[in-house]
Amino acid sequence: MLWVESGGASQAWKTRPMQIGNLGDPALPVLQRAEEGSKLIMSKELSEAIKSTDEVTNNPELNIKAGIAYLYTKMAKYGIRSLLDLTNKEQHDYTVLSGDSLSAIAKKVETTVLELEEQNELQKRDVIKIGQKLKYRKAKNRLVIVGWRAFTTANVYKLYNGGGDGNYTEKLDFVLQKVFPVLRR
Repeated sequence: MLWVESGGASQAWKTRPMQIGNLGDPALPVLQRAEEGSKLIMSKELSEAIKSTDEVTNNPELNIKAGIAYLYTKMAKYGIRSLLDLTNKEQHDYTVLSGDSLSAIAKKVETTVLELEEQNELQKRDVIKIGQKLKYRKAKNRLVIVGWRAFTTANVYKLYNGGGDGNYTEKLDFVLQKVFPVLRR
């Protein structure tokens, strides 16, 4: 991607090789606000370092790191999953009260509906009854990475470049097919 972003003849190559942080570019604000799952991609150090737009646009190493973080943010597939609290592995009991629902109980005892269902072998349509004893462990619903999109040039164009350069896919294909094979390692 470095080969197609700014080009060696451009002055931007010296400070913004990945072009992230350019005026009007949506990528850097996404990372700065920890949106679209980017918080799961970036280290705490990178999250802190990119808070200054000037730093990202004037520091080529940071510009590359931010560009890669945005690429991975766009290529990841996300989902909400019930995650157990690893600091509290105890199994707890709860007695169902009048007016309780699984979601109200989950909120009250700091667990998830899925954890209640799994621990008590409940199906989605099962009715809980007053006085029923439910087992649970502490858990929270969290955004997690559940997979990755294929890192194809077409996907990089569509998801990372966002249509800014209509020739982006062709440029990436050219670099991969014509330039990389002749590079000496």
